[in-house]
Amino acid sequence: METKILEDKKNKLVFEIVNSPESVFEMIKGELKSQEDVQAVGTHTAHPLVKKQVFMVETKTKDPRKMIKEACKNLAKSLDEAKSSLKSLK
Repeated sequence: METKILEDKKNKLVFEIVNSPESVFEMIKGELKSQEDVQAVGTHTAHPLVKKQVFMVETKTKDPRKMIKEACKNLAKSLDEAKSSLKSLK
């Protein structure tokens, strides 16, 4: 997975992701939407056969990079909990 920063401002980060599953960034986007300081979040895929996405995060006051890291950490915790609870489905 490669990333390329397209726009980097105090409260806004736009970057391009190459060769990454869309579903991963949809989960991150969902987690970011639940954060109070996130003003806007979105993804754009030019074409389904092109493995390139543009991801944008705009915050009210916090650093968007820190918000993305926090969202990933929260998502990882949620996925670990789901994995643990699904182990009983043998």
